Amino acid sequence: MAGTRRLSGEDRDIAARIRAARAASGTTQRELARALGVSVQQVTKYEHAQTRVSAGQLVTIARTLEVAVARLVGEDGVVSPVLRTNAMTKHIRDFGALDAGLQQVVIKIVRTLVSGMVHSSPARKPRRPPPS
Repeated sequence: MAGTRRLSGEDRDIAARIRAARAASGTTQRELARALGVSVQQVTKYEHAQTRVSAGQLVTIARTLEVAVARLVGEDGVVSPVLRTNAMTKHIRDFGALDAGLQQVVIKIVRTLVSGMVHSSPARKPRRPPPS
């Protein structure tokens, strides 16, 4: 039965992106529910990954919130703050599992990489002098 399948990590990520996109657009759950032809409770289930969102509903959600479907499924290269926070928490936990010597090596590598990024950024255009 389709309804008893477990939701995947991707389903939870999509739910978080829907919730974030709806909040960013200023759309209420009631407005989104109306556009989808479902109850507010169903929108809540979509946003909390209690129910999987169908492809058709995903397209309607994207149109209603005026975002690309790619953004909701995480294919646009933009990482939501919620997902970024989850990833950073995992990285911090992994870093903490290293011994102190390896932590220092990682810190030096990161600082070197960041320093290289700053120095390799495109040069700013010089400002024009003010008209005399």
